[in-house]
Amino acid sequence: MDNDKPEKDESLFTMYQRVIDYLVGMTDNFAKFIANQLNGMGE
Repeated sequence: MDNDKPEKDESLFTMYQRVIDYLVGMTDNFAKFIANQLNGMGE
């Protein structure tokens, strides 16, 4: 998540909001790429 990575001193709400903002901002191709990475299906 690079610069959007939640920080330990942030509230739980803020952490969730950062993750949701990151996911919503993904294009379809990028989301598919990340899903493949998480499933171990290569680059």
